[in-house]
Amino acid sequence: MWPISLRIFCALCSRSIRKRNWAQSCFSCRTLPKSLRSAFEFRHASWFSEEVYAALRSANAALCNAESEKLETPDVQTADFSYLRLRKEEYSAKERTALEGRIARLGGSGDTYIYFKHEDTPEGALHAETVLSAAK
Repeated sequence: MWPISLRIFCALCSRSIRKRNWAQSCFSCRTLPKSLRSAFEFRHASWFSEEVYAALRSANAALCNAESEKLETPDVQTADFSYLRLRKEEYSAKERTALEGRIARLGGSGDTYIYFKHEDTPEGALHAETVLSAAK
């Protein structure tokens, strides 16, 4: 088991927050503590813009790379670490292999935090074990 000494903050943003006002006020370097790694998960495609990516980069805040059956976040790096939320019900062998390659690539450029969907079945934990074994 790896020791965890990192604090990470993940904010969820839906369509209801006004993007322009939020981006201007929330991403100033004074707003996000330097001692806290921050990741933002956007649940509406209207947030996926260069303006938002630039604001995230200026604060070294990660774009949470989330995926589900309904929405996939663009693969854009905005911080010196990565934060992934993988919420599909199932991953084929081909998808798992692609994920392992992607995670290895991201791990080469900084810390990578990965969360698999955890519901009533053990698939998320089993996927995490598989990815962890491949990364060693």
